[in-house]
Amino acid sequence: MLPLLCYIAPRNVIANQLGDGFRGLGILAMSLDWSTWSSAYTGSPIACPFPMACNVFTGFVMFMWIIAPIGYYANSFGAGDLPIYSMGLFLPNGSAYDITQVMVNNRLDPAQYRKYGAIRITFQFAARYGLTFISLTTLLVYVALYYGKDIVQRVRQARTMDEDIHLKLMRKYKEVPHWWYMITFVITFVLAIVTCQVYHLMPWYWVIVGTALPFIFTIPIGIIQALSNQQPGLNIITEFIIGYARPGDPIANVTFKVYGYITMAQALSLVGDQKLGHYMKIPPRHLFIAQLVGTIICGFVQLGVAFWLIDTVKGMCTPGGAPFTCITTNTFYSASVIWGLHAAGTYS
Repeated sequence: MLPLLCYIAPRNVIANQLGDGFRGLGILAMSLDWSTWSSAYTGSPIACPFPMACNVFTGFVMFMWIIAPIGYYANSFGAGDLPIYSMGLFLPNGSAYDITQVMVNNRLDPAQYRKYGAIRITFQFAARYGLTFISLTTLLVYVALYYGKDIVQRVRQARTMDEDIHLKLMRKYKEVPHWWYMITFVITFVLAIVTCQVYHLMPWYWVIVGTALPFIFTIPIGIIQALSNQQPGLNIITEFIIGYARPGDPIANVTFKVYGYITMAQALSLVGDQKLGHYMKIPPRHLFIAQLVGTIICGFVQLGVAFWLIDTVKGMCTPGGAPFTCITTNTFYSASVIWGLHAAGTYS
C-alpha cells in the first residue's frame, strides 16, 4: 500500500485520516498487490467489463471520498470524537465500548446500559446502514418495474426457449436431476433445525423464516449483480427482523443472519459457478458433485484453521494481532451487538 497523502504530509492529521488505506479513507492510496484489486475492488479475480468497474469506482468515490469526510468533519452525530473509518463500537468520548459492562447472563441489562453509556458508531458506519436500507427497497421496486415481465416470461418458457450454441453443446451431458437438489436441501435444512435446537441458538421456526428470505431476494439481487458487478447484502434486513423478534439475544441475531443472508450469497455463488461451468462445457453432474464435496470439505477445513489460528496467534482479531485483525469478523461482531444485544435498548 502506497498512501501518497501520508507521504506528502506525514505529520498532518487530516492528510493521514484521508490518505491512510487501512485506518483512513484511502484517498490517493495506491496498491501494487493484485489480490487487493481483485478481491476488495471488483470482488472477483475474474475481470469485469469496464463500465461495471467504473460504476464501482464512482460509487466508492461518492461515498468514501465525499459523503464520509463531509459527515465526519461536520461532526454529524458527534462523529468528530470517533475514528474517521471504523466498524467498531465506541462510547461517546471515543473510547472502545466494553459490552461486558452492560451484560448479565449474556443478556443486556438496561440499568447497567444506562449507567455505562450509549453505543456510538462512526458516521461512515451509520451512513452505510442507511444506504443499505435504501438500496433494498429501491432494488425490489426497480427489478419489479424493469424486469418483472421478463422474470415471469423466463419462468414460463424455461424449457421452450430457443437454444444458443452453448446449450446445444451441453445437451450431450446428462442434466442434474431436481431430486438431487431437493435431497440436499432437505438434509441441510433438517441439520440446521437440529443444530439450532440442540445448541440453543434460536427457535426452530426462525430457521424457516431465515430460509424463506433468500427465496424472495435471490433473483432480484442476482439481476442487480449481473448489471453492476455488486451484490447488495441481506445482512441489515436480517439483523433488523430478528432484532425486533428477539431483542437482547446476539447469538440468535448472528445465527438468523447466517441463514438469511449467507444462504442467498452462497446461492448466487453456486449459480455463478454453474454459469462458468456451462461456458467451460463441464458436465453438470460432475460440477454438482464437485461443488457439494468441496463445500463439505471447505466447512471442516475453515473451522479447523479458524480454531488453529485462535490458539496459535497472540491477539487474534485485535490490533495487536496484525495482520490477523479479522475486519469482517469484527464487523459481524459489531452488528450482533447493535441489532442483537443492544436491540432491547434501541426499540424499547
